[in-house]
Amino acid sequence: MRFYTNVQMVGDNFLVRGYEDGKHFMTREKFYPTLFVPSNKKTKYQTLNGEYVESVQPGSVRDCREFVKKYDGVENFKIFGNTQYIYQYISEMYPEEELKFDISKIKVTTLDIEVASENGFPDVESAAEEVLLITIQDYSSKKIRTWGQGPFKNQQKNVEYRSFSNEYDLLNDFINWWMIEDNTPEVVTGWNSAEFDMPYLYRRMKNIIGNSKAKHLSPIGVAYINDWNKKLVIAGVTHIDYMELYKKLNIKQEASYALNAIGKKVVGMEKITYKGSLDDLYKSDINKYIEYNLNDVKIIVALEKKLQFIEQARAICHKGHVPYDCFTMSSRFIEGAILMYLRRKGQVAKNKPIEGREEYEQRLDENEEGFEGAYVKSPVPGRYDWVFDLDLTSMYPNIIISLNISPETKVAVIHLS
Repeated sequence: MRFYTNVQMVGDNFLVRGYEDGKHFMTREKFYPTLFVPSNKKTKYQTLNGEYVESVQPGSVRDCREFVKKYDGVENFKIFGNTQYIYQYISEMYPEEELKFDISKIKVTTLDIEVASENGFPDVESAAEEVLLITIQDYSSKKIRTWGQGPFKNQQKNVEYRSFSNEYDLLNDFINWWMIEDNTPEVVTGWNSAEFDMPYLYRRMKNIIGNSKAKHLSPIGVAYINDWNKKLVIAGVTHIDYMELYKKLNIKQEASYALNAIGKKVVGMEKITYKGSLDDLYKSDINKYIEYNLNDVKIIVALEKKLQFIEQARAICHKGHVPYDCFTMSSRFIEGAILMYLRRKGQVAKNKPIEGREEYEQRLDENEEGFEGAYVKSPVPGRYDWVFDLDLTSMYPNIIISLNISPETKVAVIHLS
């Protein structure tokens, strides 16, 4: 059994972490994508319109991009094939329709940090406040490790607490532990961690222990903040925000997505209550402060134990032959599943238009998202009366149902004279 846990494209190289016959592997390799061009003879490949095409391999990813650009607009020379090369790599190297994987082998870690808040809620962009606590829990061993500033009366057997007198030593010891191969997780999760914990921790490490150390969150030293969505990208480690995952896979709309509300509703666990601010709690009762941090991690782990949403996300991404971090983007894993289905039938889809593709593919390489799907008019600032917001739930399915739109209900095409 061979399966991937993380695939990252860095230039022309592909960094892959996964398992083969129960053993973990990490490799960095070249990949030469396949494209398709029109053919005058019968071949084993056809377009969706039944036209024959033949395969070509222009070279590396960079060579393929130059090839597509060179022949763009050339008459009767359409280029077919998947130019999202990271997905093509996965489909070529892991072509099985049902990609089997052993959930127990994948290293999953929940992470939560606590930050000094004497000056109010910390700003993620500047990361100016001290990191006081970092807690992680490994899903396989159930071991909890906490790095903290100050003493802690630890009475929990599965908790290892490391005490430090200053932030520099705390962050330095944490990253030195993390970058050991056996310790680096393949999936890291947390609650609202994409918006706060992970980008804040990365920026704070850059500020205190330096950029080179901060980049060692990645097993190959490639970590950066995505310019488009401001989220942290760690090559070799998939970050899954459990709050985003819950919103994606939970059927019902919740009144509140605060960890306390979801924990209480789903697993009967609540956050530890306290008087005053978190900063007051840190100064007055450091033991309760650390217990507060530990409890947050335990709630997230309990949620996954019951819901198994991370396992579902992995299964969905394996079905679509896409990286795990595509779980929030339905179009990616659906498109991947469609392309794999066509591949098995010997069919290839038309290539996407080149207009804007260079920028699009560059953003894909950098794990970025974002093209305006329609014209958005900027509002004129001011005060308005009778303003309301209308958000239609499941608009497309309801239109289909109300108009009875389906292949078997189509009678004919009506041409209006």
